[in-house]
Amino acid sequence: MSVSRLELDWQRSLSRRRSAPAYLMEEDGESVGFATAALWPRDRSLFGLAGEVQMLYLAPSHIGRGLGRALFAHTLDALARSGRYWVIVWVLALNRKARDFYEQAGLRPDGATRVDWFGAQPFRVLRYAAALNPVVDFGALAREASAADTDD
Repeated sequence: MSVSRLELDWQRSLSRRRSAPAYLMEEDGESVGFATAALWPRDRSLFGLAGEVQMLYLAPSHIGRGLGRALFAHTLDALARSGRYWVIVWVLALNRKARDFYEQAGLRPDGATRVDWFGAQPFRVLRYAAALNPVVDFGALAREASAADTDD
């Protein structure tokens, strides 16, 4: 795919996004990363409940400096402010580095899988998920129960 074709595809995609989050990270006037998210994931059963981080990219020269974590956190914050309860991310099963990144960020595989095709090659993809705006804060409940136990 040519650079001009890719640029045209991005322009079309971003013009259709309306309120969906899309962020560009710059350093010293240079684009070093981006993230895109969807308020309405492809899985119709999650409509209104989950937001999806569709793409997260950081230039290899900028990896290891916390910039990816900051960009991801910014994207999660936008999804949380939109009222979504969950965030989902689809990750290639073979991409251990990306899976480790999301696991360190608190996401876990939720059991959903799919196959994405790149050309004629199938690739297994895993869905990771985490709570954004939990209906019940189980951590707070556990702390309250623990405090009550020490009062007895």
